[in-house]
Amino acid sequence: VIEMDLITGIKVTELDRLRAAGHSPRRINELIYRAYFKQLLEDGFFHADPHPGNLLVMKDGRLAVFDFGMVGRISDELQRQMINAFFHLYNRDVKAIVGDLVGLGFLAPEADVAAIGTIVAEVFERKLNLKLGEVRFKDLTYDLAPIVYEHPITTPARFTYLIRAIMTLEGISIVMNPEFNFFDVARPYVKEFLFRRESSHLRQMALQSLRDARTGRFSWDRLWSMAKMAYSLYIGD
Repeated sequence: VIEMDLITGIKVTELDRLRAAGHSPRRINELIYRAYFKQLLEDGFFHADPHPGNLLVMKDGRLAVFDFGMVGRISDELQRQMINAFFHLYNRDVKAIVGDLVGLGFLAPEADVAAIGTIVAEVFERKLNLKLGEVRFKDLTYDLAPIVYEHPITTPARFTYLIRAIMTLEGISIVMNPEFNFFDVARPYVKEFLFRRESSHLRQMALQSLRDARTGRFSWDRLWSMAKMAYSLYIGD
C-alpha cells in the first residue's frame, strides 16, 4: 500500500507569489542552500534534480522537496576532498587546485600538471580584479574548459549529478537574488559544517589530511595551506 500526502506550495521562482504570501525570496534562497550543504557535508546523500518544479515553499515557510528519482551519495573521504578543494579555490591556490583535480579523479596522474597549472593561473589572472565572490560557478567552469580539450581530463561519474545540481541551483538563485554568488553563499556554510561540534568527524578528517597518504609523514605544506584557509575564513567574517 502506498500512502501519499497532498503538499501544496509556491515554486521557488514565483517571486511575486512568494512575496504576496509573506515569504522573502532571499531567505528562501538561503534555506535552499542550508538544506543542500547539509545534504552534501553531513548526510552524504543529496537530491540531484533541484529544478523549480521540485522545490516548493509551503505556507509556513518550510521547503518541500519532490521527486527523489535522481540522487547522489558522497563518502566521508569525498566530503573532505571537496572541502579542501573549495578552500583552495577560495584562496586561489593554483598548485593545490591542480592537485585536487588529480585527487578527485578529474585528471590522470600522468597529466602535465605544470601546463594545467598555467591555464588555471591564467583564469585567475583574468579575474584578478574580482573577488571570488563575484565569480559565477558556471563561468568558472567554462573558463576552465580549455583543460578539457588539451589534457586528459574527464568528469568522474560520481560528480555528474553533483555538478548538475549545483549549476541548476545557481541558476535558480540568480532569479531569486540577482546579486547571488555561489562562493559567497557557500563559504559560511562550509565553515559552519567544518567547525561546529556536530561535525567533529570532519575536523578529524582535516587532521588526517595533514599527513601524506603515501608516506604517512606530516606535511608542512598542507599545514600551511590549512592555515591560509583558516585565515581566509577569519578575515571573511
